[in-house]
Amino acid sequence: MRTFLQIILLCGISILCMSQSFVSVDTLDNSNVHIITDDFEGVIFNPNSNSYYVDSSETKWMPTIEDVLLCDNIIRKYVNKKESNVAVVLGDSPIISDNFDKFVRQYMGYVDNHGRKKMYVKFVWKEAAENDDFPWLEHFVGAIGGGTYFWGIKVDLKRKKCYDFMMD
Repeated sequence: MRTFLQIILLCGISILCMSQSFVSVDTLDNSNVHIITDDFEGVIFNPNSNSYYVDSSETKWMPTIEDVLLCDNIIRKYVNKKESNVAVVLGDSPIISDNFDKFVRQYMGYVDNHGRKKMYVKFVWKEAAENDDFPWLEHFVGAIGGGTYFWGIKVDLKRKKCYDFMMD
């Protein structure tokens, strides 16, 4: 499994290097993949990881670097369009579109009951992620009353659509 992940990562790196400055990719001991680009830092959870954000009946898959970059781009566009509706409700919380690069990301791929590849993405305020109480490279982070400091969204990669935006 580890060799397979490394092959996928190498293919992704070559394509990634053509389109964006690449910083690093590292397969962690738990088979999650830690990625750092010029724009963001994130972790791709392996298909055996647990998450209460993705239904346990849905099949999980391991997203590639290209999937993550596509997903991030789709979310960025969605947030920029929808932000005014979110900002009114949130008061003093950070405006997501103005601070998009200040979040670390957690990615999990899954297949819905119609056979469509989708991703759940959890966004965690980087300063909070650096706190030892949030082992964000190992487990999905959850918070109660976190406002826009902790939020998530689902993405249909084929349709390039976001849905189920939610704040913790």
